[in-house]
Amino acid sequence: MKKHFVFLFALLAVMNVFAGKNNIDLLQQATTGSRLKIPGIYSLGEMLKPFREGFLWYFPEGPQVPNKISLGETPVKPMTHYRLEWAVNPAQRMQMGINLFYPDENGEAMPLHLMTFSNSSAYTLLSKDIFTPPGVDTLELECFLYDHKFNPGAHIGYMDRFRLVEVAPIAWRQELADFYGKNLLPISDFSQFELGESDQKKLGLMSHGMKPFAAEVVSVDDKKVLRLQYTPGDYQYITWFSSELPLHGSAGTIRFQIRGKGRAQFMLWFNRPGFHTIFKHFGYFDLPEEWTEYQLPFGCDDPLTMKIGAAIACRDAAAQIEILNLSLIIANPQENTP
Repeated sequence: MKKHFVFLFALLAVMNVFAGKNNIDLLQQATTGSRLKIPGIYSLGEMLKPFREGFLWYFPEGPQVPNKISLGETPVKPMTHYRLEWAVNPAQRMQMGINLFYPDENGEAMPLHLMTFSNSSAYTLLSKDIFTPPGVDTLELECFLYDHKFNPGAHIGYMDRFRLVEVAPIAWRQELADFYGKNLLPISDFSQFELGESDQKKLGLMSHGMKPFAAEVVSVDDKKVLRLQYTPGDYQYITWFSSELPLHGSAGTIRFQIRGKGRAQFMLWFNRPGFHTIFKHFGYFDLPEEWTEYQLPFGCDDPLTMKIGAAIACRDAAAQIEILNLSLIIANPQENTP
């Protein structure tokens, strides 16, 4: 499914190879390398002014001041631990976030929310782990700015470090040996259920105390599928969780084969003990009329993760979703296969 996003600039990343690792200096490339840009939209190099040990980051004088900034494609290795390092001092009360994309062979991808932070005009060193999934060779980063007034010529902030550092290959772990390559969700399909089954606990769905959505096993094209009917006011998250496992630092793929009517959003949940569960948001999309398989690569970057949940979210508009099968599979680092 092709998603189109408005880009403020496009950046070609290059490899700097030293110590046997690929380290990508995004600032260096922006200011000394290619300045490829989408027609009518600025490149990063046009938004940076040298200042002391780094660069002032600002909007050029011009008619376009959108709030999304794309860093283009960056070559990476699959099943590898990277660290995004960003030393930045945003303008007063600036809020920023970063989305991550793993384009497939057709260049298509859904954005995966990587991080969001607020800043009160303080110089901050941000460090965010990225564990690349199997089968990928590029990633894209997108910065977005919000809760701030943007005008031509306005300063966004100051930065003197913005790089992607290769740390090490994802390690094989004995405690996950029995789970690599297997579906961690409580069910894979609905063939074992009787038609009309609507007990959400039996269906493996997360229990909750709010108004439930309607869920029932039905027959479609001689196959048993789960039909979900969401009405505004229902609980919005249709979620299956894994059992408790030490999943931090692992990577894998979520798969859903679905069809439906309305709009939805895929989500990845990192359940944590005594803290709020972390929600990783993929992009919104229109539910297809025909059966479509979605493959969502991910890495578990939260060290507090106890369980992983695969979810479909409905957002305040009626939707019908039919699910044929689903899975969440952690890849074996020794095999490095999707």
